[in-house]
Amino acid sequence: CSPLPRKAEIKQNIERKEVSKAEFDEFVEAIPAGMKFDYIIFDACFMAQTEIVMQLKNKVDYIIAAPSEMPIKGFPYNQINLMCNATTEEQYIQLCEAYHHFYTETEPTGHTISLIKTSGIDKIADSFKQIIEASSDEALELLPIDRVQNFDGQQFCFDYVTTCFDLEDLASTLLTINYDEDIPNKEELLETLRRDIKSAIKYEAHSNALDFGTYVKINKCCGITTYWPNYKVPYANNYYYNYDWCEAS
Repeated sequence: CSPLPRKAEIKQNIERKEVSKAEFDEFVEAIPAGMKFDYIIFDACFMAQTEIVMQLKNKVDYIIAAPSEMPIKGFPYNQINLMCNATTEEQYIQLCEAYHHFYTETEPTGHTISLIKTSGIDKIADSFKQIIEASSDEALELLPIDRVQNFDGQQFCFDYVTTCFDLEDLASTLLTINYDEDIPNKEELLETLRRDIKSAIKYEAHSNALDFGTYVKINKCCGITTYWPNYKVPYANNYYYNYDWCEAS
């Protein structure tokens, strides 16, 4: 499952003024009420995203996922015994370490991997919301998003518009924009977000760059990404506005 829908499916739904995210919704709904997994490994691209974590916070305690594309070989399934028997945060970290070491030694295209404790997503949403509310409308509208670390590579689903931005770098860029406005507590706001991210991201590792057809230098990686609205693709905005993260943050 990927949070990004098939482009053709979205475009077919534009005339009906709706955007389908059935693939992921069906996965979430398939988890019976009252059942909560200890952890879920997403062997799919772009799943370490705020929107995904928020949707699953009541369904799973930990998520192992990549903020970026994943190498074609997927997860190192020679660790299958540990995958099936892991029950502690320390063992989940070992799984992430195995992934990181495997691709550091074998894969030139690069990689990212995160262990996310889902119970921390509400605090992250709240601290990010404080930054949004402290920012002027002009800053929000004119945010130079091209300066923010992204991880999309070549797998664009919305007419070559980036959808996966490093959350901490996005917030930092927003707060450092100067439009004749001073946010007196901006350092405190950013530090609160950093603290909340650090509390929820129990493990994060990445290569220096990604090269899945398009070279992406990794200068920043907090372990979790988020979407930022783009006026060029209103149907992409509509898709992401369906997620609980949008309302929470």
